[in-house]
Amino acid sequence: EIGVRLVGSEMCIRDRNDAAQTLTAALHSHRTIIIPDSGQDNIYTLPTPAAGVSFHFVYGGAAADAQNTAIQPAGDGFFSGSLLHADVNGNTFAVVVSDNAADDLLTLVTPANFTVVCTGVSTTEWHLSGFVSSDAVPTIA
Repeated sequence: EIGVRLVGSEMCIRDRNDAAQTLTAALHSHRTIIIPDSGQDNIYTLPTPAAGVSFHFVYGGAAADAQNTAIQPAGDGFFSGSLLHADVNGNTFAVVVSDNAADDLLTLVTPANFTVVCTGVSTTEWHLSGFVSSDAVPTIA
């Protein structure tokens, strides 16, 4: 766990943990969470959403990861919103869109870089925004 706090700011780099985690609003929200190059597929579980609570995930690896990173809401939560996917092999861009209802697992497939922000809209909805670059399209399912 890293606890560097910028003077005069609430932004804090929270952790570089290479393991599945259940996140909490008290420890992880409104902070930058650096996801390292992983040794295995990991799932980061968000708490029950609340309006205005946000989580900011960034990739901290030095190269494309050979593993997947997944983010899921707790309980009956779901994702709305979209991510921009930059295909590193095909040099193309596409928007990956949630269906705003039953989507409860975001999987970043072997990412080379990403920034994903999950913002609480209600007690069930997390809104996604950000980008991921990889040779495989992320899924929101």
